[in-house]
Amino acid sequence: MLLKAAIQFIILIWYLCFKIPRPDVFIVQNPPSVPTLAAVKLASGLRGAKSIVDWHNFGYTLLGLSHGRSHIIVKIYFWFEKHFGRMADGAFCVTKAMKHELDKKWGIK
Repeated sequence: MLLKAAIQFIILIWYLCFKIPRPDVFIVQNPPSVPTLAAVKLASGLRGAKSIVDWHNFGYTLLGLSHGRSHIIVKIYFWFEKHFGRMADGAFCVTKAMKHELDKKWGIK
């Protein structure tokens, strides 16, 4: 799983930094969070672009359905999603409930 995410990260960076014209903004849909949020944040910094997350769901909750909420992979995914989600320059989401959760519990406006 870690190797797959590392390979996907490298491929994403290659495309986002070298294969496409420089955008003003990267908009990324979440989930998936791993490795997308980190790759977009790095690419946006390297290319002088903004990054915006389109929140559709929380990836860690979906992963928790198959692994259990207390599984270490779910906890790592939660940290990754929250950490890199907060680093985005902007965010929007699909429901008022998610907006409230992002604002009150994650510090994302």
